[in-house]
Amino acid sequence: MERFEILIFPFNEQDMPEDARGPAVRSAIVRSTGEQGASGFPRYAGDGVQADIDPETGAVEAITVDGAELEDSWSARAVRDTEAS
Repeated sequence: MERFEILIFPFNEQDMPEDARGPAVRSAIVRSTGEQGASGFPRYAGDGVQADIDPETGAVEAITVDGAELEDSWSARAVRDTEAS
């Protein structure tokens, strides 16, 4: 089953130099739900996170955390989970 780790940051990576960024403040392992999200990309869910992820690029196209959208200026990154079985 395809899985990603979602990393959530309290900043927009495009607006901050890499050496000024801190670590992710939350992470979640999400698994494919078999559904297509509103963005048109596959939906993944787990650990209170639902995300539409482009499986080819790993781009997070839509996300909710504990049922809410991310605050403005926050960002999320998906990393393919290589420990998936």
